Amino acid sequence: MLYRLGEVYLRRDEIEAASRAFHSVLRSARDTGDRLGEAYALLGSVPCSGAWAGTPKAETSLTQVLPLAEAIRDRLVEARVLHASATCTSSATGWTRPSNG
Repeated sequence: MLYRLGEVYLRRDEIEAASRAFHSVLRSARDTGDRLGEAYALLGSVPCSGAWAGTPKAETSLTQVLPLAEAIRDRLVEARVLHASATCTSSATGWTRPSNG
């Protein structure tokens, strides 16, 4: 449920609130050994990590998620990671969100 709340915050551009929600999910998932929850929390936190503001944290998050998704054999998470990787473009200043045009 917190994961979905994080997504809602992202859609509303409330990045700090989304980040808190995803970090709560990550903490809970790790505490309970929920590897799928951990993968989704890491994936959800990519836009919150400063990825679109020019820091390399998104790449780090994505490289953490992909092996986890492969280990639990969740093809949907793998696909979402690959899609997120493809929608990020490297620029001289770091990661940026590509234009919609």
